[in-house]
Amino acid sequence: MFKLSDVYIAALLHDIGKFYQRACPERKDEILRRQKQLVELLGLHGLPHQVWGCDFVESLESMKSRVNVIQGVLHHHNIDERFPVGFLVSIADRVSASERLDYNTQEKEDAVETRQLESILSHVSLVSQPMSKWYKSIGRLSEIDRQEFPKKEPLDYQKETIMYRNLWNEFYELLQKEQIKESDNLEEYDRFYYILKEYTSNIPSAFYYSHPDISLFSHLSSTAAVAAALYREFENEIKDGNFGFLKELAKDLEAQNRDRKVLGIVKGDLSGIQDFIYNIPTEHALKKLKGRSFYLDFLIYIIGRWILRREGLPIANLIMSGGGHFYLIVPAKTIDRLEEYQRFVDNVIYRAHGTELAVIITGMKLSLTEMTEFSETLKKLGELSEEWKNKKFSTIINTQAFFEPIRVTADSCPYCYRETRHNDETEEPECEFCESFAELGKQLAKSKYLVLEFVNERPDIEIKRVDDVFRAFGYRLVFTNEGSPKAYALQKSDKLDFKKCMTFVSPATYMCKDEEGNLMELDKMANVSIGVKRWGVLRGDVDNLGSIFREGLGTKVSLSRVSALSEEFKLFFGYYLEKLVSREFKECSVIYSGGDDFLIIGPWSSLPRLAKVLREDFRKFVCENENVTVSMAIAISRDVKFPVFRIAEAAGENLDRAKEYKRASDERKKNAIGFMEEIIGWEEWDEFEAIKELLEKLVEKTKKRVILNYMYEASNLYEDSIDKKTYFKSWRLVYKIARFKNAHKDVSELAENLLDKILMKDGNKLYPHLYGCARWVEFSTRKESLFDDMIRVC
Repeated sequence: MFKLSDVYIAALLHDIGKFYQRACPERKDEILRRQKQLVELLGLHGLPHQVWGCDFVESLESMKSRVNVIQGVLHHHNIDERFPVGFLVSIADRVSASERLDYNTQEKEDAVETRQLESILSHVSLVSQPMSKWYKSIGRLSEIDRQEFPKKEPLDYQKETIMYRNLWNEFYELLQKEQIKESDNLEEYDRFYYILKEYTSNIPSAFYYSHPDISLFSHLSSTAAVAAALYREFENEIKDGNFGFLKELAKDLEAQNRDRKVLGIVKGDLSGIQDFIYNIPTEHALKKLKGRSFYLDFLIYIIGRWILRREGLPIANLIMSGGGHFYLIVPAKTIDRLEEYQRFVDNVIYRAHGTELAVIITGMKLSLTEMTEFSETLKKLGELSEEWKNKKFSTIINTQAFFEPIRVTADSCPYCYRETRHNDETEEPECEFCESFAELGKQLAKSKYLVLEFVNERPDIEIKRVDDVFRAFGYRLVFTNEGSPKAYALQKSDKLDFKKCMTFVSPATYMCKDEEGNLMELDKMANVSIGVKRWGVLRGDVDNLGSIFREGLGTKVSLSRVSALSEEFKLFFGYYLEKLVSREFKECSVIYSGGDDFLIIGPWSSLPRLAKVLREDFRKFVCENENVTVSMAIAISRDVKFPVFRIAEAAGENLDRAKEYKRASDERKKNAIGFMEEIIGWEEWDEFEAIKELLEKLVEKTKKRVILNYMYEASNLYEDSIDKKTYFKSWRLVYKIARFKNAHKDVSELAENLLDKILMKDGNKLYPHLYGCARWVEFSTRKESLFDDMIRVC
């Protein structure tokens, strides 16, 4: 009899032969000789990828005795009860890759078409046609850099084959050394899962018959998730040796039957994120911000893993996690247990946070056919989750503890109302629980690795510290500077080394440090700024993300495609962004960056350049596809000790305005940045920056700031003329600029260039963002602001 671990590993490896086949075509005759008897016995033509996969699995020291795994890989195209593992994987394969019309066909052995992965982002279409094909570089996932972004032209066949071979050889050598022990504890296979992710995320799952925009890893992992869920759903039948259900499932797929619910999808939603993150004192704010942000991101991940652990499912079934959400693929019968899980979660979260935070868990039972229409399924699940947000803590609302009064005294913690203790670092009262977030932030900054230890669940543990929340769910976080095979690397600027870790931790961890290696706090960060000594906040997120997932890839989008799209956004915002900041903007700190959004704190003068670089890199990463854009906003503190939450809120409000920005020339919205009280379309940024630089040179060369007053006055006059529908008296600006030129003849040409750029003589119009340009120069050319009351949160 076979176990779930057999099905899981077989599903993860079922198409690995395609990788082998593309990387080592010269080994075809060698493998054919070795597998000749098998090929003849099965009546196969040529050397299909499943035989390549079988040969690979047999060659691994730790896998050669796993007969059921080998059977699953070899027979994953056979609908035959004699090979139940292969049969089960074949059904999962079809559900995962439902967009493929060529399920029973093989890639032609002599195919010379490109074997590179097309970026799925180049195929997203909302209002305009997507761009032409863009090709991803063949290499390891974590080695992403600007030079590795998708290219318009594919590699030539010879170079492509060399890159495939190099990637394969490294992958094979690593796996040959791995001790992949047979275990009923599926968490033991996490490292194997992450190795596959590293080496198969930048190659296509199919390239000849299918549109090659789904990575091999997205297909392997989603197939493994469906296969594991089906195993658990029919576990009793499998143990009894009754495999008749497999034929029934195959018939359901052929007939597109929607009545038999055999799978489920679960969504976890974290509510109250913004208020919780910024509910901190000003002292040591960055440590506490970092700690709280990481805690939330890891909490939602831990809860997803906890449900999987309860259900006996592997990490592959956590198909998405980040941005306050998780999605799980589960057996249909799991949905019947969601109320039990919700009660457990409500109990822990309420005792830790009261009603400040909540985690809403919702789910739906699905037929195999409904699972193949995955984008529509996500839409329905989102609507269900929104309904349940109005029923927070409904599982415990009738308990006595929920209605117990909160005792608040003069010594109570002002952030969570617990009893406080003396804090040597600050005069503000703060309890042990709230202080532990600062300690978490400190650990993240000084440690290189994180190990997640599995311990017994303790739902009734007294929650005194952050660690106790994780322990309630059966997990313990261990920070260390010593690597290990099961560790998560915290520093994404380093190369992923499998000798020291198994993957990078998903939440952002980069924080700016001073010369002594301590976290740079806001006052020191502000002091790095050019001009006024202020810190600022940069926020951003992807425009129309919901529409991109629901509509951007067409109708009836498969699980594999949704997974591939999600992984692309996660790669940029969860990995590349942090790598970029840690290398080129070291003076900034990444507070959070996940599935599609981010918040960065840094010296205010660094943020405009960072925003521009991020936008340019994102545009290249999404293949210059106008359907996939990002909006941002910058807000600047009024003074060094100004509350972080106020500036974060201001940035959020400006981000909302940026997402409403509409061009005068067409119907496009969004794709803009809010900065210095202006909303500027990204296509306008270069002009905005050029005018700012002209103004800045005039101020620096003349040592006079009167030119800025001319800009402010002209902007106000122009706005007034628009409001009152009167003639704009542009001659006033021309006259003042002429006087300025006469007084400063050495900058006469600069002043004339400025006038040409800001005054449109044909329509008697003024450059619309002139006020923002002047404000930017006002900030950048002052050593210290003497007019704090004039500095608005912009």
